Amino acid sequence: MLTIYSRESAVIQNGTVTDTFSAFERVLLVCYAPLFYLYKMILPLQLNIYYSFDKVDGQLPWQYFASPLVVAGMAWAAWRYRREAPYLAIGLLFFLSNIVVALPFATLGTFELCADHYNYLACIGIFFILAEGWQALQQRFPDMAGALRLTGQIWLLAMVILCFRQIRVWKDTISVVSNAIDNGYYFNGIVFMGRGVAYGDLGRQQEAIEDFSRAIEVNPTMRDAYKFRGSLYAQAGQMDLALADLNKYVTMDSADVVTWNNIAMIYMRKQQLPQALEAFTKTIQLKPDAVVSYQNRARVYEMMGNIEMMQADLRKAQEVRGEK
Repeated sequence: MLTIYSRESAVIQNGTVTDTFSAFERVLLVCYAPLFYLYKMILPLQLNIYYSFDKVDGQLPWQYFASPLVVAGMAWAAWRYRREAPYLAIGLLFFLSNIVVALPFATLGTFELCADHYNYLACIGIFFILAEGWQALQQRFPDMAGALRLTGQIWLLAMVILCFRQIRVWKDTISVVSNAIDNGYYFNGIVFMGRGVAYGDLGRQQEAIEDFSRAIEVNPTMRDAYKFRGSLYAQAGQMDLALADLNKYVTMDSADVVTWNNIAMIYMRKQQLPQALEAFTKTIQLKPDAVVSYQNRARVYEMMGNIEMMQADLRKAQEVRGEK
């Protein structure tokens, strides 16, 4: 609950892709998600940092439509065998009480609709069922006790092996995000965006540009991909490409002072002075106390031969700094 509150307070959004589900589809997602978590607990293959609910030809797969029946069957079994196997109801209630706040009733900030870390506490309830059920089966079928014990031991050994295999995936951001991409989870382009940022931090500019381009290809409304790719183009001296991306970005976020300043600097470098003047004026409108913006606009006025306006901006810069 604290995570939900903090993310909403930070006004962090992941786009509108997860808001495209109808009310009926949300019901299917809410029923499907617990079953997905159960499957990942018992057979943890192809684990990822998060998972997406993807439609096929505009329709959710059949598993989603079957999930309400499976959930209803589990609830019936817990009630039907509440005396003979009380651990079933106890374990399921513990599982649901911990997973319920993370079920995809709605999209909250950057919340993934489905992610393994929502499962950490909830899995205790399921492991309780497995342990109690394993013991109960051995008592009920003593002739098969040896085979049941061997099956449990093999499963535990498999968990250890899978654990050590999965540890290698978490070597760094690039490894864990690449794993999600290899498993087919693009999360509307966000995974490409995340890996692009990681490549950029490492100075691997070309790989970062390629990932930002793939993010935009998957989701053309991913505004930050334009911003980061434009900045990398500028660093590489590809000013026309940089301007195209940064101008696209400010159509989506017109209040980003830093980006407007970068656009103005590129225009000034290209000697496109009217456009540079307009962009610096925009930065001043957004941040009237930005001394550097007045100084830069003064340089543009000087290059245009408008000495009077240059001096006015320099005086304004001194005034903002508190100088006489």
